[in-house]
Amino acid sequence: MNYLTFVATALLLPAACFGQDLEREVQRLMSTRYRDVASTAEKLAQDRRFGDGHDLWLSAVPDDQKTAADYFLLGNVLFQALPSKALELHERAADMASTAAEIQLELGMCLHKSGRFKEAIASYEAYSNSPTAQSRGPGVFDALLADCLIRTGDYEKACAAWERVPFRSYRIKISRYAHKIHGDGSPFQRHFDLLTRARTADIDAAAQVILLDCEWDWDWWSVEVNRDFLRADSTELGKLFPESDSLLTLIQAISAFHLSEGPDVTQFADSLKGRNLIIGDEPKLPSHGLLVSHATRLILENELSTSTELLEVHEERFEAELVKPAVEIDVEMVNVYANLLAQTGDHAALARLDRLMWQKCKEPRFAASYLVSLVRDEKSLADEEVQQIISDFPDHPVVSSVALAFAQEEKQSLTKPLAVAIAAEFQSLTQNPISGTRTSDRLNALFLALRQSIDK
Repeated sequence: MNYLTFVATALLLPAACFGQDLEREVQRLMSTRYRDVASTAEKLAQDRRFGDGHDLWLSAVPDDQKTAADYFLLGNVLFQALPSKALELHERAADMASTAAEIQLELGMCLHKSGRFKEAIASYEAYSNSPTAQSRGPGVFDALLADCLIRTGDYEKACAAWERVPFRSYRIKISRYAHKIHGDGSPFQRHFDLLTRARTADIDAAAQVILLDCEWDWDWWSVEVNRDFLRADSTELGKLFPESDSLLTLIQAISAFHLSEGPDVTQFADSLKGRNLIIGDEPKLPSHGLLVSHATRLILENELSTSTELLEVHEERFEAELVKPAVEIDVEMVNVYANLLAQTGDHAALARLDRLMWQKCKEPRFAASYLVSLVRDEKSLADEEVQQIISDFPDHPVVSSVALAFAQEEKQSLTKPLAVAIAAEFQSLTQNPISGTRTSDRLNALFLALRQSIDK
């Protein structure tokens, strides 16, 4: 996927629900007012200047000449890149054409993405109650309405909205739209923001830029190496930092690994061992958890070391991280430690680490992992730590699933635990254990269970 495809996808987002007049007007605007803007913005994106294209889109037409269709089009272009700006644009479109069903729908999605669920419900319902929507029949957008209704506590209406969606026909679309609402949004925008910081010699931002290039996530399913950006970024950023900087060496080693066609495992190993980074005769851990995490994964995947060996060499360094004040702890570095412990099967050590990070740093992933260990140790819902974690992180997917399992075991009402689990599921979707892809299948199962619970 390239920038132009990315923008085209944004513009096609409401294509299935366009009214003919609005559709024709948007198409006319794209072929006239915004034709050159789209072409120039594509070139800027390819030149890693994605954010600069926003001014072009927004300034192409003076505000006093913009129509509802202009604001609608621009809101869609910026929906994933600048959600707050997109919301502003769709609100202007709605002010100018409040009865347009398509505009209400897009406004609802912007409000939904911004966490303004009650207002999103009003816009979604304005769309679904319109003659336009009713003439088209059931669609995917009732699933988004159901998400908002769950979050505002109207479980009966949420189930009714979900049940209007022909799930077997829309299971993939539901997943896609869940990502549009709850996903990280445009990788181009994240890259632009990070690169802007990195150019001020911010080594942390530089590391994050490179790692984004290495795992360019278009959505929850499509992740690839953006070699064009990675090549340009590693060349440019390499000039901003001293050659002696160990983090720069690690960045360059990771970049070279992902840029090589092979990839060249030997070169990667030699780069690390030559500077004693993670592996080598006297290996040390660089002071950047995200880089260490990525490099460690490559080391293990390519059998340059084992989890046991890495723990033996670096345990003292990992432990030193844990005794720092909470605000100084590199959480990603500790996460590397936790992953190595999990891979070696040292459950007791992992539980100790998870408990400490939960209590000291209030980190949800460690709390969730510790909760799993408590379940493994056959702790009940009456256990104080179990109760506290469920109270602290009710929306975490793992925590909500465990809370639901406890409610079933204790024969409690399942309505609220199911609703919480549904809200958590919408935010990330559970991976299919066979295909590895995130689907809306578990969402459907949870809604079916919620309906049964309500009807009891």
